[in-house]
Order: sequence, then structure tokens, then C-alpha cells
Amino acid sequence: MSYCSFGEDSDVYMHANTFCGITCCGCRLNPMEGGFWNASQGFLSPQEALEHLQEHKSVGHLVPQYAIKRLKREIEEAKDVEYASPEEVQAFTDLLAVLLEAR
Repeated sequence: MSYCSFGEDSDVYMHANTFCGITCCGCRLNPMEGGFWNASQGFLSPQEALEHLQEHKSVGHLVPQYAIKRLKREIEEAKDVEYASPEEVQAFTDLLAVLLEAR
């Protein structure tokens, strides 16, 4: 499910991602490589994704208001949810790699 897609009203493509929460795909805040914005950025929480969209707006990129509203709604709905820290995510990833090697 996407929060917003590239188009007439958006310079941003942001979607939910099973592996890392929310992804800004082909993020235009990253440097271009070979004429393309190749790099994507992942966010573990709706708050981080909202702050990222605000960065896009601050440099003049088009960001649809509906994407901002949706992230704010998700933040409100998830007030009591505790998200994993980047360190916890890395520890889990490392453990999973060890378990898969042991198979």
C-alpha cells in the first residue's frame, strides 16, 4: 500500500514495506546516480516517515497532503506501540542469519 506515488501531485513515492516499515522509494533527497535517484530510504515508524516527508517539502518537493494526514493518523493510532530501535532490528537480523546458517 502506498502513501503517495510519483505523479502530477507528488515528487515522492512512499509505501509500506514488509521488511523495514515504510520506504521512500527512489528518494530524491539522495544524490543522483547515472541520471536516476536509485537509493531508497527505510523508516521504522510513521513518525520517522512523516519527518522525512517534511524534509521533502522543505526543499520544494511536491508532497500530497493526504500522505501527511495518513501518517499523522497512523501515529495517533499507534501511540502506545513500541517500535524496535535500529540496534534491536540489527540484533534480530544477526540472530536470524545465524539460525539460517545452522539449518
